[in-house]
Amino acid sequence: MFLTKQDFQKNVSRHDGKSKIVVKFHGVPIYTFCQDISFRESMMLAETIVSEILDGKNKTALMRINDILEKETKTEKEGA
Repeated sequence: MFLTKQDFQKNVSRHDGKSKIVVKFHGVPIYTFCQDISFRESMMLAETIVSEILDGKNKTALMRINDILEKETKTEKEGA
């Protein structure tokens, strides 16, 4: 499967003075990060995280995506 930026959702929020970044793939969280950085820096970091995933540099996230796709495929086969 070919992944694009549209496969990911990025949520950035502020809690107790810290930025929380959650990157989701097909609605399932695959990466969470919380640090004392600005909202703008958080948005740029979220973009960087997705780019690293697409470039194959984040192996943990890629393994999580693979698990999600396997579950989706299994569910589709069971429903057919």
